Amino acid sequence: MKQMIRPLLAYIAGIISIAIILGIVEFIWLSLFTRPTETYQLKDMPISALLIPLVGLLVATSVSGFISCYIAKSNRKRYVATVGAIILIITGINQIGISYPIWFSIISFTTVPLVCVLVIRHYRLSHKNRA
Repeated sequence: MKQMIRPLLAYIAGIISIAIILGIVEFIWLSLFTRPTETYQLKDMPISALLIPLVGLLVATSVSGFISCYIAKSNRKRYVATVGAIILIITGINQIGISYPIWFSIISFTTVPLVCVLVIRHYRLSHKNRA
């Protein structure tokens, strides 16, 4: 029974951490910048307005990947890949709904998988040093 609960908890904790971190980033972003309107698009905003959501995506990917790795004791790559895929799906839906500049799309879709790889490598190295 415990073997079935741990993977489920790893997925749930990863998804909840994604929602919490992206919600905090959204709150910070809305407190610093005005909401885009039909005449004032995201493409017209300064680069700093677009870097905050990008950094938020990367932080959400790394934190949720570490949380799911920590809870799951076996096959950690699968959990990090699933969390990264969820973030890529969220990013894709957001890209379709809101028109971002092309450089933002390219950077976000290439850096999220790279962060997942770094999370797996860091977690593996940190546990080799402990043993």
